[in-house]
Amino acid sequence: MIWLNKVHFGDCLETLRQMPDGIVNTCVTSPPYFGLRQYLPDGVRLKNSLSEDQKASIAAELRSLGITPIDHTP
Repeated sequence: MIWLNKVHFGDCLETLRQMPDGIVNTCVTSPPYFGLRQYLPDGVRLKNSLSEDQKASIAAELRSLGITPIDHTP
């Protein structure tokens, strides 16, 4: 598959895993993350309405990028 200079649609993680290493400079994603977090000076807060599995998955991705997910209880 030709990867360069194309728009690719699909699950972000699945699609990125199919691409050769070092080929991606930018990845733009959309929901399910839209509106599910707040960016704060000391990290990112996830909405409480997310399931524990969703929170764990998103938090793991954030940590891999060096972003601190903040544990928040209303």
